[in-house]
Amino acid sequence: MKIIKCFLVCVTTLACFSCTEKTLEPISGSKGKPGVITEVVPTPIPGGVEITYRIPNNEDILGVKTEYTLSNGQKRESVTSVYNNTLRIEGFTDTDEHTALVYAVNLAQELSEPVPIQFTPLESPLTKTIRSVEIVEDWGGVQFRWKNLDKAPLNFELLAVDSVTNTLKPARIIASNADSLAQVLRGYKPEPQKFALLVSDLFGNKSDTIYPATGNITPLFEERLNKTEMTFLWLDNDVTYSRNNGNDGRTENLIDDDLTNWGQNDADALDLGAPFSLNLAHKVKLSRFVMHLRFMTFDNGGYYYWANPRYFEVYIPTNTTIPPPQNGDWAGWTKVLDCEIVKPSGLPLQQNTAEDREAGDRGFEFAFPLDIVSTQYVRFKFLETWSLFRQVHFNELTLYGLVEP
Repeated sequence: MKIIKCFLVCVTTLACFSCTEKTLEPISGSKGKPGVITEVVPTPIPGGVEITYRIPNNEDILGVKTEYTLSNGQKRESVTSVYNNTLRIEGFTDTDEHTALVYAVNLAQELSEPVPIQFTPLESPLTKTIRSVEIVEDWGGVQFRWKNLDKAPLNFELLAVDSVTNTLKPARIIASNADSLAQVLRGYKPEPQKFALLVSDLFGNKSDTIYPATGNITPLFEERLNKTEMTFLWLDNDVTYSRNNGNDGRTENLIDDDLTNWGQNDADALDLGAPFSLNLAHKVKLSRFVMHLRFMTFDNGGYYYWANPRYFEVYIPTNTTIPPPQNGDWAGWTKVLDCEIVKPSGLPLQQNTAEDREAGDRGFEFAFPLDIVSTQYVRFKFLETWSLFRQVHFNELTLYGLVEP
């Protein structure tokens, strides 16, 4: 290995570079070949093995090196420090017996005689995840869901037919180590279409193309609900989102299709849940909604600041055949969604990335359960705001679903 060492030389206003070339040499001269590791105990883990061992009693030991070949034929090696007595080998996708060669390495970069370690990996995170995949119809598209019980870092390519080439192409690519996840592609006509999924890990392993068990998927028809037909119910314990004679927001702004204004309530409204209720004018099988938060220009607040909601709940009447009681008693309502506004970067307040801004610009989408019953009424209850303010504000609410004739 060659290392280029550069020295910056400054003479008055003239700067120039002088570079010398040096070959990386062993840390010290040879004191003889190191002894082998001993007391080796292999413990199978998902997709590999964890090995504990005793380092040889040589004063010039640098660490331990392993060489092995993965299920996909890749030859790999790894090195761990002399201060460890444990190493992990991962990336196998079968449960066959494998052999790894383990060496002690000294400061002169000399290897000991190899110690062969036999092991049989447990089922890999990748193959477990592949077996759990489900691809099902959803409103306006398709839902991909899976379980990643080992919480391994995996990559997922959501495939849909490209309208130009008429072939399956990645419509979305995500990386996740969440133990379970659901992703939805929307914007498709309610006609049979091809969708598929590819899953890969960090070791070059990749699934075959995973298709829905039912073959083609027919997205469920949905439409954007007409806001001009909606009205607020004003139940006895609902709160207004009009403040300071409308100068600090108006309730009507929440459903006016104008992202430049907002609704905002009084400082103690969150103590009551800051609830508001909507009459949708028609019985609807709700599919999803999108909430746009207020963008806070001061203090670099962005969308994740001040009285913007973070945690909230959505309810429909327990008895959907009659209007809800005017007293607003929560016993007459059934919770259908727990919602959290997620900040993509996970950074603290007032620290925002471009991804955070883009997510807020798009709005935050929440899907109703596919088996939800049709309803004419829907109600929102707020639990916590981003800055723990006891009031709530946001810009806009847009609902989608299937309107009954």
